[in-house]
Amino acid sequence: MSQSGSLERVKAGGGAATLDYSSSLPDPARAGAGAWMSKGTRNRQKIIAAAWELYADLGIDNVRTEDVANACGLSASAINYHFRTKTQLLQAALRYSLDIIASARDLTEPADPVATLRHFARIHAGVDVKVRRVWSIWIQSWAHAAADEHTRLNLTAVYTEWLDMITGVILAGQRAGTIRTGNTVLMVKALSIFIDGLGVARSTQQMTVTDEEALSMLEEYLDAHILTSTHPQEEGT
Repeated sequence: MSQSGSLERVKAGGGAATLDYSSSLPDPARAGAGAWMSKGTRNRQKIIAAAWELYADLGIDNVRTEDVANACGLSASAINYHFRTKTQLLQAALRYSLDIIASARDLTEPADPVATLRHFARIHAGVDVKVRRVWSIWIQSWAHAAADEHTRLNLTAVYTEWLDMITGVILAGQRAGTIRTGNTVLMVKALSIFIDGLGVARSTQQMTVTDEEALSMLEEYLDAHILTSTHPQEEGT
């Protein structure tokens, strides 16, 4: 199977295609492993990784400073030293989700924009535990942002970074002639809204969307609105 944007298809049962990205995302607990860093930086990363998992699995409102301290093996005072408020820690957790997704497939400097875009979109349509945690953090943050200005400002700042990443991929594809030209800002916003909607539906299971249906919707959207007629075809299409 070629590496250029091809779906990792897993045959199961009746042979339906499934989304399997269990090894596509880096392990949050291993962030920065192998690289030298100061004790303060190392402790800060441990705090963020622990808070990220707790917020996603238990709910932001249900997690106390003591819970984060116990999970990362540090004291509550150490947590407060690095993050004076829960809002600051939540913003760090949001950005951590962004870092996890960005590092999954060279999102910041795509060698093959179309392959990167496909892979990235499919990660968001998947339902493995890391993807569920990413979506859990985002969904909870959206809910908080609806009624809290500080959360809204933090979310806007992080989401702007997310849009910048997508814009970089789109611009790279436009330069390569594989992604359509036109109103790039509108294209990025529309793609982000589509991915967000599909990701929310899949992660919350508010409606039944099978892997096969998710794949079809993603490919049809990209073909209809993003990719040029000369873009590399997906294997099997």
